Order: sequence, then structure tokens, then C-alpha cells
Amino acid sequence: MVKSLLSELNTGIVILDSSLRVIFINPSASNILDTTEKASFGQKIDQLFFEEPESLQSFQDSINEKRSFTKTDAILNLKKGNKVLCTYVVHPLNTLEENGLLLEIVNKEASSELIERYRMRTNQQISQDFVRGLAHEIKNPLEWDKRLCSIATK
Repeated sequence: MVKSLLSELNTGIVILDSSLRVIFINPSASNILDTTEKASFGQKIDQLFFEEPESLQSFQDSINEKRSFTKTDAILNLKKGNKVLCTYVVHPLNTLEENGLLLEIVNKEASSELIERYRMRTNQQISQDFVRGLAHEIKNPLEWDKRLCSIATK
């Protein structure tokens, strides 16, 4: 049930065990990290992406110190050579069996594209409404002039 819900999210979710190996990755995270669930399962997180040398240590510190952290505007260097601008949040997971991490990834490039598309669509709608209103205003005075002329000729 929980895995089903995590699979439906637009946010990328990666669950790591205490040795920072992938034990779950949802489709959004697979898309962001340009990998597959099968290829990433059991891999250490640094096999999926590399950011900064200290980021791996920060992940381990998060498990040990049981603290969350957020990294904004992170540039992830992916395994296949691509780069992704994102924000990620790391949450420690403490279960009875084992400790681990939940990594939440938001692709800022995709978010920016959506915001830009929405802004353009809104601007188009405003322009269309303005042109319709302007056309209506231009048309109405002409009708008024026609009525005045027809009354004057009678």
C-alpha cells in the first residue's frame, strides 16, 4: 500500500538502508536520476549520482545523528553524464530492523518548466480576453453611430 502511494508521487523518493544502498526508488526518482528501479536496486547512492565529496558524508551523518537536512539548488551529476538541478531533502528513517534514509528529490528544471508554461498560458488568456473586450468596445460605438444615422435620416 505504502509503496503504491510512493509510486504515484511526482516527487522523487529514494529509500536507502544504513549503508546508503537503494532499497526503493519510485518512478519519479528513476526519471530524475535517469535510471531504472532494477538498475538502481542495491546500488550505493553515489553510484546513481555524485554531487560533492561531503554530500555522501552528510547522508551518513544524517543517519548517525538522526537529523534531516535540505540541499537547495543542488547540481546532481548523474551516472550517464547528465546533470540535474534539484532540491533534495534527506530524512532519517528509524525502524525496528534497521536505520536508513528517505531521500526526497524535486527536479527544479521540471518545476521551472511547468511554472513557465502556466505563466505563458495565463498571459495568452489575458491577451485573448483583452482583444475580445477591445473588439466589443470598437463594435459597440459603430452600432451606436448607425442607430444615430438611421434616426437622423427619418
